[in-house]
Amino acid sequence: MKKSIKLAIIAVSVAIVAIAICLVVILMKPKEALTAQDFNSLMEENGYSVVNVKEQFAEYDYISEAYLAIDKNRNYQIEFYIIASPDIAAQFFESNKAIFESSKGSVSSQKDVSAGNYSKYTLSSEGQYKYICRIENTVIYADTDDAYKQDVKEITKKLGY
Repeated sequence: MKKSIKLAIIAVSVAIVAIAICLVVILMKPKEALTAQDFNSLMEENGYSVVNVKEQFAEYDYISEAYLAIDKNRNYQIEFYIIASPDIAAQFFESNKAIFESSKGSVSSQKDVSAGNYSKYTLSSEGQYKYICRIENTVIYADTDDAYKQDVKEITKKLGY
């Protein structure tokens, strides 16, 4: 009897370790960043109007490309940036995440994930939904009404962010 309990404990322990290793491998697998052309095509295929807004960021030499994908029917936008390097993109991500966190109200929910070449932060607070995700040297950003939270989740999933 005691031998079967020990074997069961060992089997459960091995299963937990195996699951943990699988999760680490999956999370650490590098994600692939979109090109500007891929972002523009995917967003237009999904009904968004895409506008090049690089000139608005001319004073920021670390922003190589900038686009807005606008959903005119629902009145929100998703921003896409290509940053000079992954390190600068990580700083850009952290800076915007801090801005989001500073707007957090007393009732909020947030999610923060970082693994390998990928970082994502979401915040729902005070009727607003804030989303920022970095893969390599690219960043996707949305700051919109909570009513569009599901739309943002769906399109960013399609984009692989």
